[in-house]
Amino acid sequence: MKIKEAYIQDKHYSKKEFDNFIASLVEKIIEKYDKNKTSIIGIQGGQGTGKTTLVKYLKNILDKLNYSSISFSIDDFYKSYDERTSLAKKFKDNPFYQIARGMPGTHRIEYLSEVFDKIKKGEKFKIPIFDKSLHDAAGDISGEVKAEKRPDFVFFEGWILGMPCIEPKELLKICRNHDVDTSWFDVSDLKDMMNFCSGYERLWDYLDMFIVLKAEELELHYKWRYEQEVSLKKKKGKGMSKEEVYDFVKHYIPITLLIYQKAKPDLKLKIDKKHEFFEIVDYKNK
Repeated sequence: MKIKEAYIQDKHYSKKEFDNFIASLVEKIIEKYDKNKTSIIGIQGGQGTGKTTLVKYLKNILDKLNYSSISFSIDDFYKSYDERTSLAKKFKDNPFYQIARGMPGTHRIEYLSEVFDKIKKGEKFKIPIFDKSLHDAAGDISGEVKAEKRPDFVFFEGWILGMPCIEPKELLKICRNHDVDTSWFDVSDLKDMMNFCSGYERLWDYLDMFIVLKAEELELHYKWRYEQEVSLKKKKGKGMSKEEVYDFVKHYIPITLLIYQKAKPDLKLKIDKKHEFFEIVDYKNK
């Protein structure tokens, strides 16, 4: 079956979007196929870009094309509630660490490295289960799931993927150059985050392909995250207000901007205001 014949009707992606962008993305992913080993495909995107939605769709397409795949997120590797609470106390004056999770240092990167090692060796591995509803939505580790068979592809997604290490002053300058509000943090706060950077940076070496989903404008991250909350309110009767969403999302913008500006992806999919792909950039074939 040809890739364009594998289109699956979906509320998120039109046939035109599939033909113009997703089919090309699938083709480039399949180029990484090796019958003797699992290829790890990393997908990064800021708040609301649709990482999980895209991964789910790609898995369905690959299944239709007779490739096996599984997916997990860096969110699955969050540290325990107690560990993150201790981290918040340690950095009690740093606003980035007063939210429940997400910042550099809140993940079990050693465990994740071990999982990647096993995947590369073709060994069985386990993915932790992180329940975000526990401890009043602060979340906690609640178990694990086994992967018994070696998949052709592993999709690994998260907003922090590809984060490079730079000097805190340079990151502050990048934020100010892109009109990001920096009044609520300072260089020392950024330094705390960057001190965790090297541990993450070595993880990116495991990726056989790195894909970035880039919003056309930074402000769209706030808009899309709020839309998710509106949907959540309709389903469960509760969710953050627009003001609460802004206060929450702003913590992720400096690192998101850093990745957009300094990371080195293989592919970048650009997303417009309508939440549709409008350009795919192949950095390996430029």
